[in-house]
Amino acid sequence: NPSRLEQLRLQFFQSVYSSLPEPHASLGIGFLAGVRSSIPKDFQDQLSRVGLTHIIAVSGYNLTILVMAIGKLGKRLSKYQKLVISLGLISTFLLITGFSASIVRAAIVSLISLSCAFYGRKISALNIILIAAAISAAINPVYLWEDIGWWLSFLAFSGVLILAPILVEKIYKEKEPTLMSGIVIESFSAQLVTAPLIAHVFGSFSIISLLANVLVIPWIPVIMLLVFICGVVGMVMPDIALILGVLPKIILTPIVIIIEKLASLNWASAQLKLSQF
Repeated sequence: NPSRLEQLRLQFFQSVYSSLPEPHASLGIGFLAGVRSSIPKDFQDQLSRVGLTHIIAVSGYNLTILVMAIGKLGKRLSKYQKLVISLGLISTFLLITGFSASIVRAAIVSLISLSCAFYGRKISALNIILIAAAISAAINPVYLWEDIGWWLSFLAFSGVLILAPILVEKIYKEKEPTLMSGIVIESFSAQLVTAPLIAHVFGSFSIISLLANVLVIPWIPVIMLLVFICGVVGMVMPDIALILGVLPKIILTPIVIIIEKLASLNWASAQLKLSQF
C-alpha cells in the first residue's frame, strides 16, 4: 500500500492534471518534478529534437537553477533567510519527487554550496561536484556503470557551476548579468557539456537547441512556481485551482507551440554517433 507521503504526491499530481489541459499539465509536472512517464511519446520526441530533454530528464538541474535564482534575487535578504528559504525549497522538491535520484543529487550539491556560503567558506565548483558524486556513488555504486542519468546530472552540474561562470566573466567582464541572462547562459552551458554523452548514447545532436533554450529556459522558474501553486491549491480548493490554472496555461501554450514548430523543422537535429574513444 502506498504511504501517506506517496498518496499526497499522487493527489498533488492529480490536482495539476485537473487544473491544466494536456500536454500543458504533463509538461508542467515534468519541469517541476522530472516526471516523464505521462508526457506523450510524440511530444517527448519533439523535446529531444529541440534539445530540451535535459530539463525533464535531469530534473535536479531545475532545483539548482531555483536555488541559484534565490541567491541572485535575495540580495536584500540575510544569509540566514536565504538559507532557510533554500532549505524549504529543497525539502519541498524532495517530497514532490519522492526523493528521486536526480533531485537527491541536486540536493547534495545545493546543501554543500549553501553550507559553505553560510559559514563564509569558499569551495571550488569542481570539489562540490566531486564530493557530491562520491557521496551518491558510495550510496549506490551501480550509478557509475549503469545509470546514464547519474552521468548527465553531474555533467549538467559541471556546465552550470564551472563553464557558466567562465562564460559570464568573458561576456560581462566586471558587470553582473541579469537573472534571465544568467539562466540562459547556465542552461546553454549544461546543454553544451551534456551534448557529447547524449550523442554517444542516443546517436543524435540538436542543432536548434541553443535557440530553443533561449526561448524556453527563462520561463521555467515561473512555470514551476505557478504549477506548484495550482497543485497545492487544487488539493483543497479545486475550483480556485481551475482559475489559477489560467496563468501557467498562458505561459505554457506559446512554449508548446514553439517546441512543436521548432521540432517540425527538417534541420532541427542531426544524427551524430560518437564512439567511446
